[in-house]
Amino acid sequence: MRLIFLFLAITMLFCVIGTSNGQDTTTTGLFNVRDYGAKGDGKTDDTAAFQTAMDACGKSGGGVVTVTAGKYLIKTHLAIPQAVTLEGTWRAPASVSEYHDPKDPNGGPKLTGSVLLAVEGAGKPGGTPFITLDRTSTLKGVTVFYPEQTKTNPPIAYPWCVATIGADNCSIIDCFLVNPYQAVDFGTHVSGRHYINGLYAQPLYKGLYIDYCIDIGRIENIHFWPFWTAADADSPIGKFMLEKGEAFIFGRSDWQYVTNCFCISYHVGMHFIKGAGSGAYQGAGNYLLTQSGADACDMAVLVDETQPHSGISFSNSQLFGDIIVKDTNNGMIRFTGCGLFGSQHDKNGVAIADIAGNGRVSFDNCHFYCIFRELKTPKNMIRVRSGRISITDSLFVNYWNAPYSNNPILLEPKVKAAIIANNEFYGKGTIANHALGKTAIANNIDETDTKPYPLWKPPARIKEAPGTIVVDDSDGDPLVTFTSGWTLVENTYDLDLGYYRGTHWAWKGDGKETATFRPVVPKGGVYMVYAYFGQDIAADHASDAPVTIKAADGTHSAKVNTKIKTGAWIKLGEFRFNAGRGVEIVFSNNADGNVIGDAVKLVPASK
Repeated sequence: MRLIFLFLAITMLFCVIGTSNGQDTTTTGLFNVRDYGAKGDGKTDDTAAFQTAMDACGKSGGGVVTVTAGKYLIKTHLAIPQAVTLEGTWRAPASVSEYHDPKDPNGGPKLTGSVLLAVEGAGKPGGTPFITLDRTSTLKGVTVFYPEQTKTNPPIAYPWCVATIGADNCSIIDCFLVNPYQAVDFGTHVSGRHYINGLYAQPLYKGLYIDYCIDIGRIENIHFWPFWTAADADSPIGKFMLEKGEAFIFGRSDWQYVTNCFCISYHVGMHFIKGAGSGAYQGAGNYLLTQSGADACDMAVLVDETQPHSGISFSNSQLFGDIIVKDTNNGMIRFTGCGLFGSQHDKNGVAIADIAGNGRVSFDNCHFYCIFRELKTPKNMIRVRSGRISITDSLFVNYWNAPYSNNPILLEPKVKAAIIANNEFYGKGTIANHALGKTAIANNIDETDTKPYPLWKPPARIKEAPGTIVVDDSDGDPLVTFTSGWTLVENTYDLDLGYYRGTHWAWKGDGKETATFRPVVPKGGVYMVYAYFGQDIAADHASDAPVTIKAADGTHSAKVNTKIKTGAWIKLGEFRFNAGRGVEIVFSNNADGNVIGDAVKLVPASK
């Protein structure tokens, strides 16, 4: 009898083990695409295996479908059912360093983890999305790559990478979309209570589209950056994105929270539009944006329309690009504690903001700092064409050579009301007030009110010893030439960023970006060669900045630790030069940090 009971106990134990080791997934809600035939070898079509696993999970009441590490070719598209999570190996979005492949000269990605290869829909941007989400479904921890996409202008147009089918509570968590033409569509169909957290991508045409949301949506920690093409705005893809790309497209959404969201080098960083819906979904949205920004965009913020009663609110955000409010807007727009930097051009005769419409726009405790100032005619930092404006407790950093510094704010006749008070202007704070509406302009101070601390002026060129030859980056061609990747930064207020008026700098790279200085030597002989490197304010300068010197006896190389040797002339060596224009001193960006091309000087060596 005891043997019978022992046999029954052992049998029951094996039954328990058999149902808990993954054999019966219908009771656990845990599935794996490998169990349904997925190979993950990058060659086999794994579409059916993925879809079968997700459908089985959905029919069991929902759960998690695991995607182990591998490259999974998906020849068509995937539909994630209700209450199903398709989950890869990532617990955070992949970083640039993890995905940069040094063997790819174009800076392409080195793909690891759970990678889905998307190939369907080339040339059909309106086709079926690569992945669709149903109610309460989630895409998590995966990478999506389009292996047949081209680095051309224009690139190949593909359908949306991820989209809702018209369902609430859809989520995207910790995903990396390497090179989608269109990234995430939460706007063509209903997308209430959506949630996105930890999304990295380089959308080539459209990034994130939100519309049809009348219950609160949340998006956090989104980073749109050139992961696929590297940071090269002059590449074909870079030019396309600056001419056509829109990172965030915001339509109708009520109480949309946007936190820590960023984009760089797009035609439009954040575009606020009237929603496409009707009835309860009609109209524009209201958005609360915190610690978010658009960098190096043509237009950082473009507002077609926003909700009149609540509108848009930016706080603690950085916006590098034009702020354009169109005449179709009737809602409120607020910027609080923001840094606003203008764009790379003088669109519409304005350096930072061009405001129209019948709504109210306010800037409170903001700073305006125009990075690019190559303006040929007098401009305004802020131009208000119509509507209502409030600018309070803000700082205008005007430069010594900026033509708009004498007239930073322009109020045109159609302005209904304006409050401009308690602001500080580093230049002249003149406000051109042509408004026919009521205005209150008071308690603003500018450089004329601070006589003990006059407006900073650039230093004059230092008088050098007789026979010294100096070439500064401001001297221009043929004495100095730069490739397209160099940026001019002028000395500001009290910071010695460079010799004389300022300096040129370039991102670290592969040596393609060069600055070439060509001193004219009146008399052949031996000269001591020096280069000037300004302060390393952002602690991002190179420790091995390369310099080559073309001398009479050939080309010599030197490397300078510009992290340590800053704000001074650094001796590169002594070299013999022939008389004339044959001298070349070249700085390149083949370094471990950002590089400087500022000034060089040749001092005759003592006999």
